[in-house]
Amino acid sequence: MKQTLVSRIVIIILLAISLASCQQVAQTTLPLPTQIPPTSTPVVPTDTPAMPNTPEPSPTATPVPPTPTITAQAERPVESIDELVGVWQGSWSDLSIVLLEFKASKQSTQQVKGGGQFSGSEWYDFNDGLLIWGKHIKPMNAAQKCIDNPEATYEVYITYRGEQPEKVRFVLVGEDQCYDRQEFLDGKFLSFVGT
Repeated sequence: MKQTLVSRIVIIILLAISLASCQQVAQTTLPLPTQIPPTSTPVVPTDTPAMPNTPEPSPTATPVPPTPTITAQAERPVESIDELVGVWQGSWSDLSIVLLEFKASKQSTQQVKGGGQFSGSEWYDFNDGLLIWGKHIKPMNAAQKCIDNPEATYEVYITYRGEQPEKVRFVLVGEDQCYDRQEFLDGKFLSFVGT
């Protein structure tokens, strides 16, 4: 037991000597710090002058004119096909948003917003403030009597906000064999989306 104790003491002493010599080597290899030479003109601390008692500037009460609001013009009958050309959006059966596009070629397309359920295309004409639906190009999911007799006439009224069309309203004149179209258009407003 004494032998192990003596051998452990010897090992500890050797470790301590080797660590001490490492520190001396590390200290001797580092360069000594150099002094920074003084500047040519020493900076003498001075007292900062006291600020005079001047009030803080307050924001001026410059009135900001309100943003002009462009009020909607009164509803009036559509005067030309050019006023209809573009994409209009409305609700069908309070379940779906339908996009109705009128093209200058007198072709219209209907599509549920976001794709899906149905889409269709049909011819239309416009004379003396009346929109006349014509033959289907691509029938929608419609009753056979609608596909066989797609013609219908609607009065169309438009509302502008400034120079921009805002909404259109359709009023059925006579009968429309296409029940879904009548439900979507008759007495309803469609909002202008764009061209």
